[in-house]
Formats: sequence, structure tokens, C-alpha cells
Amino acid sequence: MGLLLDLLVILGSQGLFFVSGWLFFVRKLSGTYKVSGGPVLGLFAATFSLSCTLFELIIFEIVDILQSR
Repeated sequence: MGLLLDLLVILGSQGLFFVSGWLFFVRKLSGTYKVSGGPVLGLFAATFSLSCTLFELIIFEIVDILQSR
């Protein structure tokens, strides 16, 4: 049961980070750089999500929240 819970935590937070990156780009960056293309927006949101997930995994490793397996 622990592996399933860990998977849900990581996938849920990655989805939250993706939406946060998407909204950040739309609200803050799209007006500044005049970029409104879908692939650019998706790539930025995916990169932002993966970067935040990496940082989250490092923090979880230090605090020992997830299972080490």
C-alpha cells in the first residue's frame, strides 16, 4: 500500500506543478515575450513541473517521507 500512496503523491504533485507552470506562463510571461503557442506553453509547463518534482524528491529524501525502495 505504501508504494501506491507514494506514486499518488508524486503524480498528484507533478500535476499540480504542471498547472502552476501553465498558469505562471499565461499570466506573467506570455504578455512580456508575446509567445502564445501551444507547444512552447506545454514545454515550459513540463520543464517547470519536472524541475519542481526533482526539488520535491530531494526534500522528501532529506525528511525521509517516501519509501526508499
